[in-house]
Amino acid sequence: MRWIQSARMIFEVFPDKTIVMISHRLATIRYVGQVYFMEPGEIEEHGPYRQLMELQGQYAGFYRTQAEKYEY
Repeated sequence: MRWIQSARMIFEVFPDKTIVMISHRLATIRYVGQVYFMEPGEIEEHGPYRQLMELQGQYAGFYRTQAEKYEY
């Protein structure tokens, strides 16, 4: 998926910089250090991708719902 490759490239080009990435496609931000999941205007969950998926909270639910739409 092209947008995931673009996100990875950003981190390779700027390895020593802090990058704020806002995305509605949750797969795009899978490789960031910290994810902040907001629901309406408030931080509901935050942490590394793997931790949020293990938590099985709102982020994990939204991620799974989106992933189902993009699977072939």
